[in-house]
Amino acid sequence: MRVRLRVDGELQRHLEVPAQYRFALVARLKIMSDLDISERRKPQDGKIDFSRFGGARIELTHGHRAHLAGSKTWCCGCCRA
Repeated sequence: MRVRLRVDGELQRHLEVPAQYRFALVARLKIMSDLDISERRKPQDGKIDFSRFGGARIELTHGHRAHLAGSKTWCCGCCRA
């Protein structure tokens, strides 16, 4: 599983997560976004507000889409001042 970041408009490879952690990572993102972790066929969108966990004021938009070869998960984050 690849983690990529867009910096100054250019998509850069950031991290390779071992495949054995894929389902756990996606489930954790869905839980934090208040999405249904059992739903794998329908598209889902959510938002994580890290300030509710006592962290920095960062919002992360999360989406999950079914795909022929599995599923695609994406996140988009921004800092709130």
